[in-house]
Amino acid sequence: MGDHEGVRITLRLPEGLRDQVRASSVETGRSLNAEIVARLEATFGSLENEDPQLEILHGYLEQAQKERGELVDALDNFERYLRGLADAHRTLAIMARTVGKVFLTDGVSSEVLKIMAAGLSQINIDVYPDPPKRRP
Repeated sequence: MGDHEGVRITLRLPEGLRDQVRASSVETGRSLNAEIVARLEATFGSLENEDPQLEILHGYLEQAQKERGELVDALDNFERYLRGLADAHRTLAIMARTVGKVFLTDGVSSEVLKIMAAGLSQINIDVYPDPPKRRP
């Protein structure tokens, strides 16, 4: 182990894995033990010292998720607003049609009012429209 203080352990490896570690140790010029220690240190070191770029990307992901939630909320609010407008439109259309029918039945004296009443009485509306389709 050279400079390293260490504890001696007995390690059983599957034969294929032992052959892979041995081949790697030959490539790197290390002993079998040094290769195992280097790989363990690299594994545990990477867990303790996370890549700063990974932390930055994590921050971007969290921000994107937050903004997505805000957009979904804004779209829900806008959908409620549009439903309110559609309801108001239907109400006005019903009122206009009713006013037109009342003018026609009560006998309007002005030709312009008669034409307007005839037009208002023929307004077609869908009182119960299908709700808009939600996107996933």
